[in-house]
Amino acid sequence: KTFGSADKAVYFKGAAVGNAAISTTLDAIYFDEYDFMSQEVAGDYFSRLLHSPHKWTTKLSTPTVPGGPIDVAFTASRRHFNFCKCNHCGHLFLPSYYEHVRVPGWNDHLDAITSSNIHNARYQEAALHCPNCDRVPSLQPEHREWVCENPTENHRAVGFQVSPFDAPNIVTVPSLIVAS
Repeated sequence: KTFGSADKAVYFKGAAVGNAAISTTLDAIYFDEYDFMSQEVAGDYFSRLLHSPHKWTTKLSTPTVPGGPIDVAFTASRRHFNFCKCNHCGHLFLPSYYEHVRVPGWNDHLDAITSSNIHNARYQEAALHCPNCDRVPSLQPEHREWVCENPTENHRAVGFQVSPFDAPNIVTVPSLIVAS
């Protein structure tokens, strides 16, 4: 599909099979679910940027395996992570499901909660806890800070890791327990 005028257009094309990129000149590419697309076709699209003065590229994906396409792209970037600054004690930390989520009364590993025993867990009361003060911090944007892991490296790309904790009004901690 094409949208726009003769000098400005947006093309929406698939990337699963071979000839999708033929005869398309591009200034920017946005790949969605980069890990699941044909990397040969991705290469064909990249070649369509050669004559562009801009050469903008954005790759989005849920990582599938270490060493997969999005993992390789993220590793070759200035890597940013969305840290939480605890609104109680000021401690800055990267929220982790296995390290910081607690279910009251549940003493086993979180992976031990299954569809057959979730009714025995107080998962509706699950919360993420600050590793410093043990209180439940706000995960709202005003208490978040992007931190670059490797600011002195000279990568051309800038990467941002987004986690379910980055959308606390949509993805709640109890919903993560159910989804896991």
